[in-house]
Amino acid sequence: MKEVVVKNITSLCKNNNVSTPHCLVREMSSRVLDNAPSVGVRADVSAIGLAVVTECAECVSKKPQQCQWDPVDREFFCRGCFERSGISSPNPSWHPVPQVVCTSDQGFAARFCEEWRLRLASGNEKLMLGFDIEWRPNYVKGETANRVALLQLSELESGKTVLTRLARAMTLHTQIVNLLIHENVVLLGVGVKEDVRKLVKDFSECFVNKAGRDANSKNAAITFADLGDVAKKMQPQADGFSLKKLCAFHNIHLTHKTKTLTMTNWEKKTLTPQEVTYAAQDAECGLKIATKMWRKHSPSAKSLAEFVEPHVVRFELER
Repeated sequence: MKEVVVKNITSLCKNNNVSTPHCLVREMSSRVLDNAPSVGVRADVSAIGLAVVTECAECVSKKPQQCQWDPVDREFFCRGCFERSGISSPNPSWHPVPQVVCTSDQGFAARFCEEWRLRLASGNEKLMLGFDIEWRPNYVKGETANRVALLQLSELESGKTVLTRLARAMTLHTQIVNLLIHENVVLLGVGVKEDVRKLVKDFSECFVNKAGRDANSKNAAITFADLGDVAKKMQPQADGFSLKKLCAFHNIHLTHKTKTLTMTNWEKKTLTPQEVTYAAQDAECGLKIATKMWRKHSPSAKSLAEFVEPHVVRFELER
């Protein structure tokens, strides 16, 4: 791993009256951060130890694997890299199967969704997916919106969330497109219509080509339910219909919904644990809000799919 930036650790130690020999700088950095609440250093300890399946910043293997965040190097590293460096990972507990994948490898992301596709192939069951996208914000008013840089999909039964990084990608993996346009897949979220429109626009060739090749191309569409629109009908008394407002209305706790995170540059090389959590949370919250609405407004509905059905909209793909 690359050498520690000593001045940052020195500053931390100075601020907390800790004297640290240079040879112990690396080890002390983990110790100070791990004990942040007791020494007054602000740090999200749970996020620092976040385990995700992603690309290791150093490992020669190009295959995404289980990694943890190193708060010193500000990169994700696999267990092997931590062990070879002789340094303890920030969180010694390595989850057997992390539920969050964050990868630029679209093929890997598609394979991680295989369980969802198998369920679709086994029958006519509807698959509800929490959905969101992110792109790098513009800092000058009037600039053309940047391309989609992150696609977020989450599923309730499996508990999996897949964050596919699309920065500088000009194509979308065929299996991901197939999943999004499957007739039994319903995307759930807030502001979904505009997000679907942007995703299709930015990757128009992939969707248009897919629609043109399908025998049933005239029926090719992305199916979704915008929970903001549903809420306006069912709970007009809510104090706003944004994701944040709807979560507050339904007592869904948001841990990483800040102005700073909403302005993240989603095209940058490495996303921090807080940014990964924010992105995963946005997709997961679509499912949580829909479930709360179902239980509150239509408890007689046999499933979430049955509750959502009257609110489903089809975004037809042009050939």
